[in-house]
Amino acid sequence: MKTILNTTTVLCILLSLNLNTNAQLKVKSDGSVKIGSASPSPSGGKLEITGINETLEARVFTGSANIARVWTVNSIYAYAFGIKSDGVGVIYKNLNSPSGIIQFNQYSTVGIGYNLEATTYPYRLYVSGSALTYYGSWVNSDVRLKNNISMVDNALSKVLRLQGKKYYYTNEPIIDTQKTPPLHYGLISQEVIEIIPELVRENNDSLKTQAINYDGFIPFLIEAIKEQQQQITEMQEKIQSLESFTSLNEIESQSSELYNFPNPVQDVTQFNLSIPDGARQASLNIFDSQGKLIKRIKIKERGNTEIIFNASKLATGIYICSLIADNKLVESSKMIVK
Repeated sequence: MKTILNTTTVLCILLSLNLNTNAQLKVKSDGSVKIGSASPSPSGGKLEITGINETLEARVFTGSANIARVWTVNSIYAYAFGIKSDGVGVIYKNLNSPSGIIQFNQYSTVGIGYNLEATTYPYRLYVSGSALTYYGSWVNSDVRLKNNISMVDNALSKVLRLQGKKYYYTNEPIIDTQKTPPLHYGLISQEVIEIIPELVRENNDSLKTQAINYDGFIPFLIEAIKEQQQQITEMQEKIQSLESFTSLNEIESQSSELYNFPNPVQDVTQFNLSIPDGARQASLNIFDSQGKLIKRIKIKERGNTEIIFNASKLATGIYICSLIADNKLVESSKMIVK
């Protein structure tokens, strides 16, 4: 009789939980479960956890350092949110053979297709595979965030030592649309570290592989182009000097609108010259008898103009004066310094 009474009491309590509109746990007639008294909007789902002005939590707790997962499954796919025994959070796939898609640890390190451990890493994000962005990527480069700023030196000599390579990755997976692994172009870290060691970092994997900061090459390429352009400019000047330095007899036989008076000169002389109207840049270049450039005078005026030149610091001898417009020789004349 006592057993029957206790059973009846329990049934009454459960029935009251199901039927009481103010109950905190409700099992509805369609089998759905609601926890909490608030009315969600929109309502729906087989499990509703509701509340107002409070923190809501649902916990899956294991009392030891074991794996814990919460799965969502349909007739084809299954995904889970869980935790590994070492404390790394994981988003899993494959119910029967779970494997991690995305992992993250307590140090805010994230791995996509990459197996993380509960330890510190030199990078915040690890991706096993390629990445695509439609609208570019940005790196904060504000001067206010930097110190000890200086120019890159010897850029050209370092760039000339680098060797571009093409290669295949040993274990790169083949995408369904590909029949062969993709060909890659890049550099070899063991070679780069001998030239610009700051652009190579050792990883903390079991093989101690090395990674390259490819963005770091941009300043070297910029300065290398500048150095090379300076060399090109100097070569152009030498070519101009060779073109300008024809024999004195040849210059004397030409009728030139470029001349200076007085000539011979001891101190100051005046050059009369004519600059093409459409010239973007023009200069009067003075060479010694060996073809060495002694003086370059930039000319801003166009058409017929005059230039006063002080030759008092020049050694006694014969000089070739050449008018250059847009890197082309216009005419030359001879100047004698006494």
